[in-house]
Amino acid sequence: MKVAVTGASGFVGGSVLRGLRKRGHEAIGFSRNGPDVSWDITGEPLSDAPAVDAVVHCAALVRDGRLQPAHSAVNIEGTRNVLATFPHARIVHMSSASVYDQWVPKNLVGEDAPAPYRWLNGYGETKRAAEDLVFQLRPDAVVLRPHAIYGPGDTTLLPRILRARVAGRQLAVGDGSNRVTLTSSANLVDAVVATLRCSQAFGAFNIGDPDTPTVAEVLEHLLACLGLPAGITWIPRKLAWRIATVSDRLAGNREPLLSRYAVNQMSLNFTLNLNRARRALKWEPQDTYREALTCHSDNLVLQALR
Repeated sequence: MKVAVTGASGFVGGSVLRGLRKRGHEAIGFSRNGPDVSWDITGEPLSDAPAVDAVVHCAALVRDGRLQPAHSAVNIEGTRNVLATFPHARIVHMSSASVYDQWVPKNLVGEDAPAPYRWLNGYGETKRAAEDLVFQLRPDAVVLRPHAIYGPGDTTLLPRILRARVAGRQLAVGDGSNRVTLTSSANLVDAVVATLRCSQAFGAFNIGDPDTPTVAEVLEHLLACLGLPAGITWIPRKLAWRIATVSDRLAGNREPLLSRYAVNQMSLNFTLNLNRARRALKWEPQDTYREALTCHSDNLVLQALR
Protein backbone atom coordinates (compact mmCIF):
# COMPACT_ATOMS: atom_id res chain seq x y z
CA MET A 1 0.00 0.00 0.00
CA LYS A 2 1.22 3.52 -0.80
CA VAL A 3 0.91 5.64 2.36
CA ALA A 4 1.62 9.31 3.11
CA VAL A 5 2.81 10.03 6.66
CA THR A 6 2.66 13.64 7.88
CA GLY A 7 4.88 14.83 10.71
CA ALA A 8 7.44 12.28 9.56
CA SER A 9 10.42 14.15 11.02
CA GLY A 10 8.91 13.93 14.52
CA PHE A 11 8.93 11.11 17.05
CA VAL A 12 5.48 9.64 16.32
CA GLY A 13 5.46 10.26 12.57
CA GLY A 14 9.00 8.95 12.22
CA SER A 15 8.12 5.79 14.14
CA VAL A 16 5.08 5.23 11.90
CA LEU A 17 7.10 5.88 8.72
CA ARG A 18 9.83 3.40 9.66
CA GLY A 19 7.30 0.84 10.87
CA LEU A 20 5.31 0.94 7.64
CA ARG A 21 8.42 0.59 5.51
CA LYS A 22 9.62 -2.33 7.62
CA ARG A 23 6.31 -4.05 6.91
CA GLY A 24 6.64 -3.59 3.15
CA HIS A 25 4.46 -0.51 2.58
CA GLU A 26 5.60 2.27 0.25
CA ALA A 27 5.58 5.08 2.82
CA ILE A 28 6.29 8.72 1.92
CA GLY A 29 7.33 11.08 4.72
CA PHE A 30 5.95 14.65 4.77
CA SER A 31 7.01 17.44 7.12
CA ARG A 32 8.58 20.88 7.07
CA ASN A 33 11.96 19.13 6.85
CA GLY A 34 11.08 16.11 4.74
CA PRO A 35 12.42 13.42 4.86
CA ASP A 36 10.81 12.85 1.46
CA VAL A 37 8.51 15.81 0.82
CA SER A 38 8.87 19.22 2.47
CA TRP A 39 5.50 20.75 3.33
CA ASP A 40 4.30 23.19 5.97
CA ILE A 41 0.72 22.04 6.52
CA THR A 42 -0.23 25.40 8.04
CA GLY A 43 0.17 27.04 4.62
CA GLU A 44 -2.00 25.64 1.85
CA PRO A 45 -3.02 22.25 0.50
CA LEU A 46 -0.22 20.65 -1.48
CA SER A 47 -0.88 21.16 -5.18
CA ASP A 48 1.39 18.41 -6.52
CA ALA A 49 0.91 15.72 -3.89
CA PRO A 50 1.54 12.14 -5.04
CA ALA A 51 -1.44 9.82 -5.32
CA VAL A 52 -1.61 7.54 -2.28
CA ASP A 53 -3.93 4.88 -0.93
CA ALA A 54 -3.91 6.19 2.64
CA VAL A 55 -2.69 9.04 4.82
CA VAL A 56 -1.51 8.68 8.41
CA HIS A 57 -1.74 12.24 9.73
CA CYS A 58 0.71 12.54 12.63
CA ALA A 59 1.73 16.21 12.32
CA ALA A 60 0.67 18.22 15.38
CA LEU A 61 1.78 20.92 17.80
CA VAL A 62 2.29 19.01 21.06
CA ARG A 63 2.64 21.84 23.51
CA ASP A 64 1.20 22.36 26.97
CA GLY A 65 -0.21 25.70 28.09
CA ARG A 66 -3.10 27.92 27.16
CA LEU A 67 -4.71 27.96 23.71
CA GLN A 68 -2.56 29.86 21.21
CA PRO A 69 -2.93 30.65 17.50
CA ALA A 70 -0.20 28.13 16.71
CA HIS A 71 -2.28 25.31 18.21
CA SER A 72 -5.16 26.10 15.88
CA ALA A 73 -2.91 26.72 12.87
CA VAL A 74 -1.24 23.31 13.08
CA ASN A 75 -3.79 21.04 14.72
CA ILE A 76 -6.98 22.33 13.08
CA GLU A 77 -6.16 24.24 9.90
CA GLY A 78 -3.22 21.94 9.18
CA THR A 79 -5.58 18.98 9.39
CA ARG A 80 -7.99 20.74 7.03
CA ASN A 81 -5.15 21.19 4.51
CA VAL A 82 -4.16 17.53 4.78
CA LEU A 83 -7.72 16.40 4.09
CA ALA A 84 -7.94 18.75 1.10
CA THR A 85 -4.63 17.50 -0.28
CA PHE A 86 -5.65 13.84 -0.23
CA PRO A 87 -9.41 13.84 -0.99
CA HIS A 88 -9.58 10.20 -2.10
CA ALA A 89 -7.18 8.51 0.33
CA ARG A 90 -8.13 6.57 3.43
CA ILE A 91 -7.54 8.84 6.44
CA VAL A 92 -5.92 7.65 9.66
CA HIS A 93 -5.82 10.65 11.97
CA MET A 94 -3.41 10.47 14.91
CA SER A 95 -5.24 12.13 17.78
CA SER A 96 -4.66 11.81 21.52
CA ALA A 97 -6.36 10.64 24.70
CA SER A 98 -5.96 14.27 25.78
CA VAL A 99 -9.33 14.84 24.09
CA TYR A 100 -11.01 13.27 27.15
CA ASP A 101 -12.07 15.31 30.17
CA GLN A 102 -8.82 16.66 31.59
CA TRP A 103 -10.35 17.52 34.98
CA VAL A 104 -11.41 14.11 36.25
CA PRO A 105 -9.96 10.62 36.80
CA LYS A 106 -10.44 8.23 33.88
CA ASN A 107 -11.00 4.57 34.65
CA LEU A 108 -11.10 2.43 31.47
CA VAL A 109 -12.59 5.39 29.61
CA GLY A 110 -14.33 4.52 26.34
CA GLU A 111 -14.38 6.32 23.01
CA ASP A 112 -17.93 7.61 23.60
CA ALA A 113 -16.92 9.65 26.67
CA PRO A 114 -18.06 13.29 26.30
CA ALA A 115 -15.64 16.16 25.81
CA PRO A 116 -15.04 18.44 28.82
CA TYR A 117 -17.01 21.63 29.17
CA ARG A 118 -13.73 23.52 29.57
CA TRP A 119 -10.13 22.71 28.79
CA LEU A 120 -6.89 22.83 30.74
CA ASN A 121 -4.69 23.39 27.69
CA GLY A 122 -4.82 24.34 24.04
CA TYR A 123 -3.42 21.02 22.87
CA GLY A 124 -6.35 18.91 24.01
CA GLU A 125 -8.88 21.50 22.87
CA THR A 126 -7.51 21.72 19.32
CA LYS A 127 -6.97 17.97 18.99
CA ARG A 128 -10.66 17.47 19.82
CA ALA A 129 -11.61 20.16 17.31
CA ALA A 130 -9.43 18.46 14.69
CA GLU A 131 -11.25 15.18 15.33
CA ASP A 132 -14.60 16.93 14.84
CA LEU A 133 -13.31 18.36 11.56
CA VAL A 134 -12.12 14.95 10.34
CA PHE A 135 -15.43 13.28 11.13
CA GLN A 136 -17.35 16.15 9.50
CA LEU A 137 -15.38 16.07 6.24
CA ARG A 138 -14.41 12.38 6.13
CA PRO A 139 -16.91 10.31 8.12
CA ASP A 140 -15.19 7.12 6.96
CA ALA A 141 -11.91 8.12 8.64
CA VAL A 142 -10.22 6.38 11.56
CA VAL A 143 -9.07 8.41 14.55
CA LEU A 144 -6.52 6.85 16.92
CA ARG A 145 -6.29 8.05 20.54
CA PRO A 146 -3.03 6.90 22.17
CA HIS A 147 -1.93 8.11 25.60
CA ALA A 148 1.60 8.95 26.77
CA ILE A 149 3.55 7.59 23.79
CA TYR A 150 7.10 6.48 24.53
CA GLY A 151 9.88 4.60 22.78
CA PRO A 152 13.14 5.11 20.86
CA GLY A 153 13.44 8.74 19.77
CA ASP A 154 10.91 10.03 22.33
CA THR A 155 11.20 13.84 22.46
CA THR A 156 8.35 14.57 24.87
CA LEU A 157 7.57 12.11 27.68
CA LEU A 158 11.06 11.03 28.75
CA PRO A 159 12.60 14.55 28.59
CA ARG A 160 9.77 15.96 30.71
CA ILE A 161 10.27 13.27 33.32
CA LEU A 162 14.04 13.76 33.44
CA ARG A 163 13.71 17.54 33.78
CA ALA A 164 12.06 16.86 37.13
CA ARG A 165 15.25 15.63 38.81
CA VAL A 166 16.80 17.61 41.65
CA ALA A 167 19.89 16.64 43.65
CA GLY A 168 19.78 13.08 42.39
CA ARG A 169 16.13 12.52 43.24
CA GLN A 170 13.14 12.24 40.95
CA LEU A 171 10.33 14.72 41.67
CA ALA A 172 6.81 13.51 40.96
CA VAL A 173 3.29 14.70 41.68
CA GLY A 174 0.81 12.77 43.82
CA ASP A 175 1.65 9.55 45.64
CA GLY A 176 2.30 7.22 42.69
CA SER A 177 -0.66 4.95 43.36
CA ASN A 178 -2.75 6.08 40.38
CA ARG A 179 -2.87 3.82 37.34
CA VAL A 180 -2.13 4.84 33.76
CA THR A 181 -2.33 3.47 30.25
CA LEU A 182 0.90 4.15 28.37
CA THR A 183 1.47 3.55 24.65
CA SER A 184 4.72 2.12 23.33
CA SER A 185 5.55 3.32 19.84
CA ALA A 186 5.69 -0.32 18.71
CA ASN A 187 2.10 -0.95 19.85
CA LEU A 188 1.01 2.27 18.13
CA VAL A 189 2.66 1.30 14.83
CA ASP A 190 0.96 -2.11 15.03
CA ALA A 191 -2.37 -0.31 15.47
CA VAL A 192 -1.72 1.82 12.38
CA VAL A 193 -0.89 -1.28 10.34
CA ALA A 194 -4.04 -3.00 11.60
CA THR A 195 -6.11 0.06 10.66
CA LEU A 196 -4.77 0.05 7.10
CA ARG A 197 -5.57 -3.64 6.85
CA CYS A 198 -9.16 -3.23 8.14
CA SER A 199 -10.50 -1.03 5.37
CA GLN A 200 -14.11 -1.12 6.63
CA ALA A 201 -13.31 0.19 10.12
CA PHE A 202 -14.05 3.82 10.94
CA GLY A 203 -14.49 6.05 13.98
CA ALA A 204 -12.38 6.63 17.10
CA PHE A 205 -10.21 3.98 18.76
CA ASN A 206 -8.26 4.06 22.01
CA ILE A 207 -4.73 2.73 21.61
CA GLY A 208 -2.38 1.74 24.43
CA ASP A 209 -0.32 -0.94 26.12
CA PRO A 210 -2.10 -4.01 27.54
CA ASP A 211 -1.12 -3.29 31.16
CA THR A 212 -2.10 -0.44 33.49
CA PRO A 213 0.78 0.08 35.93
CA THR A 214 0.88 2.65 38.71
CA VAL A 215 2.91 5.80 38.14
CA ALA A 216 5.30 4.68 40.86
CA GLU A 217 5.91 1.36 39.09
CA VAL A 218 6.66 3.14 35.81
CA LEU A 219 9.04 5.67 37.35
CA GLU A 220 10.90 3.06 39.40
CA HIS A 221 11.39 0.82 36.36
CA LEU A 222 12.40 3.75 34.14
CA LEU A 223 15.02 4.93 36.64
CA ALA A 224 16.38 1.39 36.89
CA CYS A 225 16.64 1.16 33.07
CA LEU A 226 18.55 4.44 33.05
CA GLY A 227 20.85 3.37 35.87
CA LEU A 228 19.72 6.29 38.01
CA PRO A 229 19.12 6.33 41.78
CA ALA A 230 15.64 5.06 42.59
CA GLY A 231 14.77 7.81 45.09
CA ILE A 232 11.47 9.56 44.31
CA THR A 233 10.19 12.60 46.17
CA TRP A 234 6.39 12.81 45.94
CA ILE A 235 4.84 16.29 45.94
CA PRO A 236 1.31 16.25 47.40
CA ARG A 237 -1.33 16.83 44.74
CA LYS A 238 -2.96 19.78 46.51
CA LEU A 239 0.36 21.60 46.84
CA ALA A 240 1.30 20.83 43.21
CA TRP A 241 -2.10 22.12 42.02
CA ARG A 242 -1.57 25.45 43.80
CA ILE A 243 1.91 25.78 42.30
CA ALA A 244 0.62 24.87 38.84
CA THR A 245 -2.22 27.40 39.05
CA VAL A 246 0.34 30.16 39.57
CA SER A 247 2.65 28.70 36.91
CA ASP A 248 -0.18 28.59 34.35
CA ARG A 249 -1.07 32.21 35.09
CA LEU A 250 2.51 33.51 34.89
CA ALA A 251 3.45 31.54 31.77
CA GLY A 252 1.42 33.73 29.42
CA ASN A 253 1.97 32.37 25.92
CA ARG A 254 4.92 30.24 26.99
CA GLU A 255 4.77 26.62 28.06
CA PRO A 256 4.40 26.56 31.88
CA LEU A 257 7.06 24.91 34.00
CA LEU A 258 4.29 23.01 35.78
CA SER A 259 0.71 23.09 34.51
CA ARG A 260 -2.58 21.98 36.04
CA TYR A 261 -2.92 19.64 33.07
CA ALA A 262 0.41 17.98 33.96
CA VAL A 263 -0.61 17.70 37.62
CA ASN A 264 -3.77 15.83 36.68
CA GLN A 265 -1.90 13.64 34.20
CA MET A 266 0.56 12.61 36.90
CA SER A 267 -1.76 12.23 39.89
CA LEU A 268 -5.13 10.92 38.60
CA ASN A 269 -6.06 7.54 37.19
CA PHE A 270 -5.89 7.57 33.38
CA THR A 271 -6.68 4.18 31.91
CA LEU A 272 -8.23 3.43 28.51
CA ASN A 273 -10.67 0.77 27.42
CA LEU A 274 -9.05 -0.88 24.38
CA ASN A 275 -11.83 -3.34 23.55
CA ARG A 276 -13.19 -1.45 20.54
CA ALA A 277 -9.79 -1.48 18.80
CA ARG A 278 -9.30 -5.12 19.67
CA ARG A 279 -12.63 -6.07 18.11
CA ALA A 280 -12.87 -3.80 15.08
CA LEU A 281 -9.19 -3.55 14.10
CA LYS A 282 -8.23 -7.10 15.07
CA TRP A 283 -5.34 -5.53 16.97
CA GLU A 284 -3.73 -6.76 20.16
CA PRO A 285 -1.00 -4.72 21.90
CA GLN A 286 2.11 -6.78 22.61
CA ASP A 287 4.57 -4.55 24.49
CA THR A 288 4.20 -3.89 28.20
CA TYR A 289 6.06 -0.96 29.72
CA ARG A 290 8.55 -3.32 31.40
CA GLU A 291 9.36 -5.13 28.17
CA ALA A 292 9.50 -1.97 26.05
CA LEU A 293 11.64 0.08 28.41
CA THR A 294 14.00 -2.81 29.13
CA CYS A 295 14.46 -3.66 25.44
CA HIS A 296 15.32 -0.05 24.60
CA SER A 297 17.35 0.79 27.71
CA ASP A 298 20.47 1.67 25.68
CA ASN A 299 18.47 4.13 23.58
CA LEU A 300 16.89 5.59 26.71
CA VAL A 301 20.30 6.27 28.21
CA LEU A 302 21.41 8.06 25.05
CA GLN A 303 18.24 10.16 25.08
CA ALA A 304 18.75 11.02 28.73
CA LEU A 305 22.28 12.27 28.04
CA ARG A 306 21.22 14.67 25.27
